[in-house]
Order: sequence, then structure tokens, then C-alpha cells
Amino acid sequence: MDFSLPEAKSLVGRAVTVRPERREEVDFDGLFRFSEQGKIIGISGQDTPQGIPEIAVVIQFWFAEEEAIPELVIMKKEAFMKFFLVQEA
Repeated sequence: MDFSLPEAKSLVGRAVTVRPERREEVDFDGLFRFSEQGKIIGISGQDTPQGIPEIAVVIQFWFAEEEAIPELVIMKKEAFMKFFLVQEA
């Protein structure tokens, strides 16, 4: 199941953290070298050939090092729910 547009919109601006039980999985091959906290900054989406929208959230993470360039991660709902927790507003 994908995000609905209203559901994804409601998450924009919210902080997220990596689920404690998933930290080791998230850090595969050092791809996610960023801090364990990020912020949902937008929505990405497209229609499938069948006309069904596929919607994902865009999360911005900052590396721990000074003057590092932030990392953007686009996540569909299934992966997002598996690896991240949304912080209370």
C-alpha cells in the first residue's frame, strides 16, 4: 500500500528518527551515514501506466560532520514504516 496524497501531505514538516531496532539495517554499506534524525520536506510521486499514483515522502538528513551537504531520501510507505518513526508534533 502506498501513501495517499492527504496522508503524505500531513507528514510534511514532521521530524523522523530511525527505529532503534532497525539501526543496523539502515546503515548498510555506509549509505546512510547521516544522523538518525531527519525531516520530511516534501512529496514525490508519479502515475503508473495504469494511472494509479505512486506517492512517496522526501526526507532530508544531515550528516554529523560540519559543512556537510544534506542527503535526500525518497521513501515509499512500506519502507518508511519499516525503518522510521514520525516524531510527535
